[in-house]
Amino acid sequence: MKNKRLLFGIIAIALAFLLVFVGIPIINRQYNRTVTVLRVTSNIEKGTVIDASQLTSVTVNASGMPDGVLSDPAEVLGKYAIVDLVPGDFILPAKLSAYKQEDTSVFTSLEDGYVAVTIKAPTLSGILANKIQTGDIVKIYNAAGDRLTEYYELQYLKIVGITNNDGTQIEEVKGDASRMAATYTFAVTYEQAEKLIQLDHDGELHFVLVSRGDVERAEKLMQKQTDLLEKITERNFNQNTFDYEAWSEKWEASNG
Repeated sequence: MKNKRLLFGIIAIALAFLLVFVGIPIINRQYNRTVTVLRVTSNIEKGTVIDASQLTSVTVNASGMPDGVLSDPAEVLGKYAIVDLVPGDFILPAKLSAYKQEDTSVFTSLEDGYVAVTIKAPTLSGILANKIQTGDIVKIYNAAGDRLTEYYELQYLKIVGITNNDGTQIEEVKGDASRMAATYTFAVTYEQAEKLIQLDHDGELHFVLVSRGDVERAEKLMQKQTDLLEKITERNFNQNTFDYEAWSEKWEASNG
């Protein structure tokens, strides 16, 4: 009996020793452990590209910090905020995206008589080897067979959206797989949409870049396309006798 009491006493002392000299120091070290993380210093609106001026590195107690808080600026800079961020927020991967989130305003602000239509991406040669960007004004040809055909309806079209194979909206097409275009979206009239769908199904589309980055010129070209559509839908329009070059020169002179 005494031996059992002695054994229990020794075990209790040993456990107390482990708690005091091992357990408590470990707990203290864990509680007092610090980490360096990134914290937001200014308001960052959803869709904004994050830069160094909006962040700071701070050393904080690791206790209570969410899992996955980012500390390496390389993992944050140049990415898009997918939620609004305010000063004091910590950066989590779920709050960032490598790509700008899809802007649906083009679909909610379509003018009367216009629709959004999406076609699959042509071959690399057909889209200038993946150099086309959202906002570009392009002219579309059909290169099916041994003839190159152009259409009055497809002289000046504005690209309003590009997506990759995952359906992610991308602004600029590049060489890596995640930035390769799978579809292009246009805001067009019903007549233009019908032509695009037909060519997407039966033709071999080639894009020719007409304008990029010049808002005033883009608006002018879009107006020219609108006027051309009105011309070719006139009751007495005869495609066989229509001189597009002459019409274009006259239009340019009147809208210089």
